[in-house]
Amino acid sequence: MPTKRQSSMNPRKVCNKSSMNLSNLVIIIFSISVCRGEDQYFIKEPEDVTAIAGQKVILPCNVEHKQGLLQWTKDGFGLGVNRDLPGYSTYSLVGAEEEREWNLEISSVTIGDDAVYQCQVGASGDTPPIRSGPARLTVMVPPGVPRIMQGEVMETVEGVETVLECTSSGGRPAGEIVWRDEDGKEILTNTITRTKKLPDMKTFDTISVLRLKPQVQDDHKKIFCSVSSDIHPSPISTMTKLRLKYKPRVKLSYNSEALNEGDSFTATCKVNAYPEHVEYSWYFNGQLIELEQTESLTITKLTRKHENGLVECQARNSVGMERAQATINVKCE
Repeated sequence: MPTKRQSSMNPRKVCNKSSMNLSNLVIIIFSISVCRGEDQYFIKEPEDVTAIAGQKVILPCNVEHKQGLLQWTKDGFGLGVNRDLPGYSTYSLVGAEEEREWNLEISSVTIGDDAVYQCQVGASGDTPPIRSGPARLTVMVPPGVPRIMQGEVMETVEGVETVLECTSSGGRPAGEIVWRDEDGKEILTNTITRTKKLPDMKTFDTISVLRLKPQVQDDHKKIFCSVSSDIHPSPISTMTKLRLKYKPRVKLSYNSEALNEGDSFTATCKVNAYPEHVEYSWYFNGQLIELEQTESLTITKLTRKHENGLVECQARNSVGMERAQATINVKCE
């Protein structure tokens, strides 16, 4: 019988060779890891946030094994790599580096800070760059102080339609305007309110128009315009005062008793008017008395021709004219 051929390979040598190959592979992998270092990655990234103008906002950015330069971007524009962020007075990077914190702090947000922010770390050697997810900062703005365009005093004419316009600028959301009288009662009729987006495309103007026809009793009455919003529920108010322009209201003051020939006669034209500048004219039996242009008329010596004479005062301002009359009672002997 033929004899069985034995293998010439030593099992111990095969095992040793495999061990050497595995060791070499471990060394190679370890060497690559040492050369490259551990990859940088985010521990905490910024998220969308809403704030009211004037508030402080901190957007978090925590990075493990940071190797490249870190900077924040605002709408894609880099803010810089220094922690004090020169050129941005309200921006800074806060947090301790040993705590792996590079948070963006905005000390007092304005509508100009309403943007999309991102934390970015650059590449270093074989370590690739990383970027956080975008975070939108939405800034809400209280409505601006209301202003009545006609000023603190609105001059108008009794019975004539008067238009008051009140505006509040820069609110987000848009402010809501309410008109009230001086007793605090809301004026609901004859008002039209609209909003208009401002050029920044983020904030709004609110414009409200009130139409009214003032009567005599409305003179010196105060009208209030108030604005509020969801983020500023306490109303902000302004006020105007109605001044009714009206023609003179005239009353003659005189001695209505019978007078004797030779006595004097005085009549005074008492006037209530607005505007208060009034021009006077005096008439006797329909004829203008020249040079008599003050509020009082005096006839120094009555004669027979004055008996039952009709004295008239006319008072005129920029709105119109009114007159009052009196009859002279003269006793003739």
